[in-house]
Amino acid sequence: MAIKSLNIVSYGLYLLTRSNRFLAASVLKMMNGQITLRLLHSLENNPRLREALKRKKARVELLDSWILYKLRSGNGIDKNIDHISDITSATATGLFDPFTLSWSPLGKVLFGIEPWLLPKVVDNGYRYFGHIHPNALGPEWQNTFISIEAVVSDQTAALWGSQCFERGDVKITMGTGAFLNLNTGNDCHASLMGMYPLVAWQFRDIQERAQTVYCVEGASHDMGTVIEWAQQCGFFTSPMETSAIAESVSDTNGVYFIPSFSGLGPPINDHRAASGFIGITPSTTREHLVRAILESIVFRIVQLCETVEKESKYTLRLLRVDGGVSHNDFVCQLLADATGSCVERATSIESSILGATYMVGYNCGLWNSFDKLRRLRQIERTFMPRPEYYSSIRKHIVIWLKAIERFKNCLLRSRWNQSGIEVEASESIGS
Repeated sequence: MAIKSLNIVSYGLYLLTRSNRFLAASVLKMMNGQITLRLLHSLENNPRLREALKRKKARVELLDSWILYKLRSGNGIDKNIDHISDITSATATGLFDPFTLSWSPLGKVLFGIEPWLLPKVVDNGYRYFGHIHPNALGPEWQNTFISIEAVVSDQTAALWGSQCFERGDVKITMGTGAFLNLNTGNDCHASLMGMYPLVAWQFRDIQERAQTVYCVEGASHDMGTVIEWAQQCGFFTSPMETSAIAESVSDTNGVYFIPSFSGLGPPINDHRAASGFIGITPSTTREHLVRAILESIVFRIVQLCETVEKESKYTLRLLRVDGGVSHNDFVCQLLADATGSCVERATSIESSILGATYMVGYNCGLWNSFDKLRRLRQIERTFMPRPEYYSSIRKHIVIWLKAIERFKNCLLRSRWNQSGIEVEASESIGS
């Protein structure tokens, strides 16, 4: 109810001020992957934690701040270690306001989360991340000094790994989920369709003035998860087989799959949508089902691409893909054909690791410009769009969208997040 009230009030303020900040707040939703819901669950079900917070004997750690603390303390307890988080990690919590670049007061107003509980937010070039305590590495490292030169969230690291340094550059990470990130430069984008603005990275110049770059992100959380499920069900023995299996048939024989184990994200935004096949007949084969699964993955990414193009001024002519699923040639080629964009796959698809390495080198002065980093990119293959397939694919997408309507708002059981927390229970089915 509090979130709905915030949405209504914020939209009214947006109509008066035309401020993107209020526009973003008018469609704000709490997602299961954010820290907010998990923190509220812990506060509600852990009396010791509530008491410790009252006595200021506990504090909230984000993933990066917790890892930093463990590395710097040597897995011990050291109250003198700074409670800090890098800005790219903080902005993904739902409690950080990317427009003001500070913790939002709504955390206290709506959820009772005091600002002092949260870590101090620092830029990605922060000079005082410290060094790794020898005890965190083992006895053989006791005389080793290793400084911590960069802290960055995974999707920002993937942006760097894909060399998306310019406004309008876009990368799509195809891992457990699919994450589309578009570099929007100094523009903090507000979306009405479920995309969300993030700080892509921030550095400070010699005068300590912040130089902030933003991105807009959209996610489809069931990509690798769907493939893993299909493997467990016996559709194939290895994900590496799926491309050949899908290409062994000319189409899905009228079968469509809805990949909604975690609901459907932008632009549908139905967290109660169900997964399933539709159109199965006696002539349906395993190959048809596998192809339908892969097509559904691509169609969800197409939705993200079309949403970001519709809401921004950018045309996505080049899609840089990374992550385990980007190994799949069928997925990459279908994505190129369905969007009309070139799909570029680098030699190294582990862009997050590569990007974090680039940022360390950048902070250390090993590379002093983005141009030097761009020269390091090696392309394994570029998938060119085939115009002769575009019309047919678009017709399939239209039918797939109609199939989605059958699966909307029809969750019939409890939904649990990865932490084992029941986040929703439903006994009704939508029309």
